[in-house]
Amino acid sequence: MLKHISFFLSLSILAVTNIAHAAFEVRAKVQSNTVLWDNVTLYKGKKLPSAWGTPPSLQASESWAAGTFAVQPQSSMRLIGGSGGGSQPIAIDILGVQYNTSGIKFAQSSNPIGADCNIDEVHLPIVTVTGASCISSFRLINEKKSSPFIFFRPMFDIQESDIIEALAGQAEGIYSASVPIIIRYYYENDGVMTYRNINEVILFSFDYQPVQLDSVTVSGDGIMNPIYNTAQKTISAETSYDITANGYFNNGIVLTMPRGDYQMVNTKNASMVIPYNVQCAQCGTAILVNEGELKQQTSAISEGVGVQTEVNFTLKFDYDIEGSSVISGDYSDTITIMLEPGI
Repeated sequence: MLKHISFFLSLSILAVTNIAHAAFEVRAKVQSNTVLWDNVTLYKGKKLPSAWGTPPSLQASESWAAGTFAVQPQSSMRLIGGSGGGSQPIAIDILGVQYNTSGIKFAQSSNPIGADCNIDEVHLPIVTVTGASCISSFRLINEKKSSPFIFFRPMFDIQESDIIEALAGQAEGIYSASVPIIIRYYYENDGVMTYRNINEVILFSFDYQPVQLDSVTVSGDGIMNPIYNTAQKTISAETSYDITANGYFNNGIVLTMPRGDYQMVNTKNASMVIPYNVQCAQCGTAILVNEGELKQQTSAISEGVGVQTEVNFTLKFDYDIEGSSVISGDYSDTITIMLEPGI
C-alpha cells in the first residue's frame, strides 16, 4: 500500500489541487427525546444529505476511480448555539462519499491499486465508497474525455441518543457545528493517474425544542359526597382534582382520556352504576365526558401560550341522577389519564 501511494505522489505532485466549495447542510429538529431529520436520506442504514453537492470545475479525464478522504475526518463535534452555550462533544463517523455520474457513459474495469474500502459499489449512475482512505477497486473508463462525475455527497453516522444527551439541559435554540472534510478522487489522462482533493464542510444545524414532561402533581381525594334533593328526588355530587404538569413546554400539553364507559360501580352489586361527567375548563374542549359517555378523547391545554415550565388545570367530576336509579352503598371507579407535551 505504501508503494502505491508513493507512486501516485511522484507522478502528480504538480497537479494536486485543493479547492474550496460550498458546504453541505444537514438540519434536524430535536424535541421530546426525538431527532427529526429534515434533509437526510438513508443508504444501508447510514445517513447522507438529501441534496447532492455540485463539485467545482473538474479536470476532464479518460478514466477515474472513486475515493474517500485525503485525511481522516474528525471523529467528534461540539454544538454551539442557544444563548451562547455549547454541548459536550458528540461522536460522529464520516464514513465515505457517494458520487453521481448522471448523463456520463462509462465502461468498467478493475483498478489494481484499489484498497481499504468497507463499501465499494458501482451501480451507475451511483458510485458509493466508504473507508477512511478508500480507493475503489473499480476504474470507470469514459466513452470520451469528460468530467468524472456530476454530483457528490458525504456519508456519515451519528447516534441520535448522543445528540439528545448532549443537548439535555441546554436552553432552547439553534445549535450548530461544522465538520471539514477533504474528499479525494483519482483520475487518469495519457496513462498517468493522479488525484484531486476537494475541500468541503458539513454544517450540522439542530433546532432544539426541549419539550419534556418531568413530573405531575395531583391534589384531590376523589371522594364524591352525595347531596340529596328530597323535593326533586335526585342525588348529585362532585369532586375536583387540581393538576400541575412540570417540565419544559413550548406548546402546552395534551390530555388523553381512555376509551370506555365512565361510571361508578356499586361495590356489592355490579349491575348498579352511576354515570358521571368530566369537565376541564382549561382544556380546548371543556366537556370531556357527559353522563358516562366519552365526548373528547384528546384535548390541548395551554396551546399557543409559549414556553412554560408548568401547566395547571382542574378536572371536575360530577353527577346528577334520579334517586330511584340506584341503591344505597359505596360506588367507585378508576381511570388512567395520559399527559404529554404538545408539539
